[in-house]
This record gives sequence, C-alpha cells and structure tokens, in this order.
Amino acid sequence: MNVVIGVNFVPKFLNMKCGLISLLTFISSLVSMTVFSQVTRKKTILFQYGIADAFVNGLYTGEYPVGQLKREGDFGLGAPDLVDGELTMSNGVVYQTKATGRTIVAPVSLRSSLAFVCFFRPDTSFIISGASGQKDVLERLTEYLQNKNGMYAIRISGLFHHVRARAFPAVTGDSFPPLSSILDRQHFFDYEQVHGVLIGYRMPAWLGGINIAGFHFHFLSDDLKKGGHALDFLAEDIRVEVALLDDINVEAPRGRAFEEFNFKGENSPALNKVEKGK
Repeated sequence: MNVVIGVNFVPKFLNMKCGLISLLTFISSLVSMTVFSQVTRKKTILFQYGIADAFVNGLYTGEYPVGQLKREGDFGLGAPDLVDGELTMSNGVVYQTKATGRTIVAPVSLRSSLAFVCFFRPDTSFIISGASGQKDVLERLTEYLQNKNGMYAIRISGLFHHVRARAFPAVTGDSFPPLSSILDRQHFFDYEQVHGVLIGYRMPAWLGGINIAGFHFHFLSDDLKKGGHALDFLAEDIRVEVALLDDINVEAPRGRAFEEFNFKGENSPALNKVEKGK
C-alpha cells in the first residue's frame, strides 16, 4: 500500500516543535494498520493414522478412536476396525457405511485402522456443468491440479444420476489375508438419482504405499443414509472444491503386529548407488 499525503493534507502542527515526529508516527500507524489487516493463509495439515500398504496387506486391527479423529479434522475418510465397512467424515461427523449398505453415525468408541483427515478450507471452487462421468471429472481435476507432486483435499457435491460404491464386511478369525485376496467378499451398492457428496484426496506418487497415490473418494448422500467407497459415478452440474494441503502428519500404529510387518519397499537403484558411493 502506498501512502500519499497531498500538500493540502499536511497539518499545521508541522510548524510546531514536534510536528515532524507527529507526522512520522501518523505514517507509521497507517503502515502498521495495512500490515495487520492482511490475512495470512492458515496451513492445512493432513493427519494420517496407519500405513496404507500395511493395511491392505492385513493390518486391519483398529487402534485409533474415532472420537479422537475429530481433534485432527472435520473432513476425510478411513476404515473401521477389522474393515467393518467404510468411514467418511463430513462437517466434523464420522459416518460408517456397513457392508449391508446401511450408513450410521460411527460410535465415538469405534477404532480405525487407517484414516486420513484434515480441516477442510477450500482454496477455490468451480462448477462442472452438464452430465459428467467419473473419467471426465478426474481428467478435468488432473488438468486443474497443476502441482503434480502436491497433496489435495477435494469435495464434489451435486446431483448424482448414478453412484457405484462398495464396502467390505468385517474380517473374522485369527488370520487376516490381504484385501486383494478377498475382493469376492466386498459388497456393491448402486445408488440412483441421489444428491450427495464425494469426499476424498488426490495424493502424489511419492506417497504411494504410505498413503494411496492418485484419487481416492468416499460417497455420502445428503440424507446421510447411503455411502461407501466410490468406484464410479455419473453426476450433473457438480460443484468442485479444492484445498491444497501444506503438510502431512503420519502416525504409525503401535504393537507387535506392526513391528513384525514385512514391508516390501526398497530404495531405488539410483538411491542405493548414492548411499553406497559406487
């Protein structure tokens, strides 16, 4: 801000002994008002409990209380203890979609085995007019999200002509097989002509394995009775809200199961050469 003082504005007290000091104080106060009136963007931090690669390979036991998740965010998604459905957080409330398709407010005592939450403060929003399928919407989003290595929280709301969602039933027994080996157990739901919201994230490749690289959405209907992990959709005149995430805070599980889990991740050949110096 430029402060311009015209000749006619110069007060008569400039002729007084303290006139110069008064003028400097006056200008200083204007500058201070300008600085303090500027709004600084508050950082948005993604809180993550659990490691995605461990979860999909059998670490299903929930340890993190849903009630505690609310301290870390008001928006997000996750998995309940022993994969008993899907979790979706919207406006600070956590909903659990069971394998039957029934969606309820998750008990605060429920524990999660994997969760991603943040306080959703969209940086921008836009409308995609007309009917759009999942492929078209994700392509538009990919073009819009210019930082390919950035982390984004995304909310898509409007009329959904069709949503295909899924949820896993609870895993029982002492042995927890990888999710990829029990895909035949997942239950699918097809919702037609429903208003609702997709809540999710677009995460970069460098977080693959720790988080889930790419787009990941859960669906929740406006009547809060339908939900699940979104697999496909067709929507019309949807509103897209996007928040750039500044940082990520990952909390790893505790306990013997995690301590003994055999992670497969390896350093790249280039990194190994650098580390070994040859």
